[in-house]
Amino acid sequence: MAAAANTRKYPAVQPAGGTVQYYGTACHLWPYTEIPKIFGGKLEAIQAELTAVPGCDPPVVYFCALGFTKGYMGMQVFPTNKDGKSRQILFSVWDDAKAKKESTFIYSAPDVVTGRFAGEGTGCQTKFYYDWKTGEPQRFLVRSSIHEGNTAFSGYYYMNNEWKLLATVRHATDTNGNLAGIYSFCENWYGKDISQPRRCLFGPYFGKSKDSDKWIECTKARFTRSDKKEPVVWDGGVEGDKFFMQIDGPESSLKGHKPDNQEGNFVLIKPPSSQKAIPLPLEQTNK
Repeated sequence: MAAAANTRKYPAVQPAGGTVQYYGTACHLWPYTEIPKIFGGKLEAIQAELTAVPGCDPPVVYFCALGFTKGYMGMQVFPTNKDGKSRQILFSVWDDAKAKKESTFIYSAPDVVTGRFAGEGTGCQTKFYYDWKTGEPQRFLVRSSIHEGNTAFSGYYYMNNEWKLLATVRHATDTNGNLAGIYSFCENWYGKDISQPRRCLFGPYFGKSKDSDKWIECTKARFTRSDKKEPVVWDGGVEGDKFFMQIDGPESSLKGHKPDNQEGNFVLIKPPSSQKAIPLPLEQTNK
């Protein structure tokens, strides 16, 4: 499978008395290009597996497993905080900025931290501080439902051989009851150090419609990258039965992939996975 690599130039920011920083470095996968053909606008739940590559998950990096039109979920590495923590699972749902209405929590697990986020929009945010392991598969699931007339989104993380429900959030205005616009990304959101590679394997992705209990794998995705002006290495392709994305690091870390598409916008197709989807426990589906 063809892959792409390139060097790029991001707009530089020179902090007072600091070093040059590059913000927002990211590559993206868009499985949604295949999802409408499979589920016909009735996607109820989707799950994805991510595996951070050893030596390629320095602070700062966000590996987003499941983005959707109203939110996103994934795993993050950040500089060690005052409590000695440096890894977490994030699940966030946007407000409706245009209508100036806020999304609200319906449920949150006792061991998660909930709050509001701002910056690139506003919304409800769930943080689960957990020392997820590099090189080991991590699974995520997002499910949609209807709660008091509006769409509610539930974020699950797979641990101890079961799905852990982190939170359920009622969206401010959405009443469709379905998931849409599924995507993943690999992001250096702060950009202070671009010398170290940030690389992750993505997949498999399994989706389920409201009309069936059958989980169907999505094996096709479009790869894109952010602003075409960056000075950082980027890479994307297929490795075995998984997609992969990388940002940052020396070009020698790209394992010989050639810059066959300078624009970084192309379709990837991976072989079907031998893995199976993990169904939701029935007792969790109504939370």
